[in-house]
Amino acid sequence: WNTSEFALAVACFSGRPVVTNTSDVVNGNTTSIIHLVGTPGADGISLREAILAANNNLDGWTSNYIYFDLPGAGPQTITPLSPLPSLQTATILAGWEDPEYVNSPVVRIHGASAGAGANGLEMAYGYCAIYGLSITGFSGNGVIMNSNGNTIMSCRIGVLPDGVTCGGNGGAGVLINNTSNNGLGDPWWGNDPNVIAGNAGGGV
Repeated sequence: WNTSEFALAVACFSGRPVVTNTSDVVNGNTTSIIHLVGTPGADGISLREAILAANNNLDGWTSNYIYFDLPGAGPQTITPLSPLPSLQTATILAGWEDPEYVNSPVVRIHGASAGAGANGLEMAYGYCAIYGLSITGFSGNGVIMNSNGNTIMSCRIGVLPDGVTCGGNGGAGVLINNTSNNGLGDPWWGNDPNVIAGNAGGGV
């Protein structure tokens, strides 16, 4: 049987959504990850779409992975036009899976247009992780942990991907909000350090 007529060109890695554009539009099917992978917008998958789909993927036994493969050489910037959705399921934002990643982020999430008080990424559900992202320019906190058991590794928070140029957030780099068992960097080997600097409300 020739099934090519039914094939879809999808942005996915082993059934996981891959953020393939820097826009902030929602024009794909975000009712679940499998729906977004099967029915993305014509422009690919945005970060906002991937988070919305993960939030609707209510499987308490497995984590929802979001990968990145942004077009163009060198670091690319995603500029949300309003606050991003909080992470409502166990979600892994794997910036270090971008093919161009080599020891430092190539994906920057810049919050200058996200609005007053906007936080960069909020971990509302436990056991989320952020790997290999640069988070800058939000008027609120770069990352806020409102749940237990979360991890941040190899990120630049308040700093551009080069790890040197300041791009501070208006609040803390990472706000750990009365929660426990959260980790910054690799707790076992001391690898995958973060650079958290230049934020108006302090580092952590």
